Amino acid sequence: MHALLNLKALAALCAAVGSWLAYKIFLGTRSRARTTLLRGPPAKNWLFGVSKQVLDGDAAKMFEDWTKEYGPVFQVPRPLGARQIVLTDPKAVAHFYSKESTTYMKSEFIKAIITSVVNIGRL
Repeated sequence: MHALLNLKALAALCAAVGSWLAYKIFLGTRSRARTTLLRGPPAKNWLFGVSKQVLDGDAAKMFEDWTKEYGPVFQVPRPLGARQIVLTDPKAVAHFYSKESTTYMKSEFIKAIITSVVNIGRL
């Protein structure tokens, strides 16, 4: 009886993980269909994107090199096939943070962090 409960719990966990992965894959393919494809470094691994490279190396140097190679706006591969857009142009960054619309969605947590960083810079 105890082994049957463990098997059911394992099956439920596998189903939850599988559902989460399917959801992430769905979001990744859906976002690609709605956004402009930008140049950027290739993913060394679909599972990790470039996260492993960034963690193992000099992240600042990598992003600096990518900015020189791909320009001030590029994308980097994230885990599970997702993509992240990187802005290094000050005008583009100012435009992004000045707009309050559904185009550039920012959570309340991110807004609080941005506010605190800007207020620290004014001290």
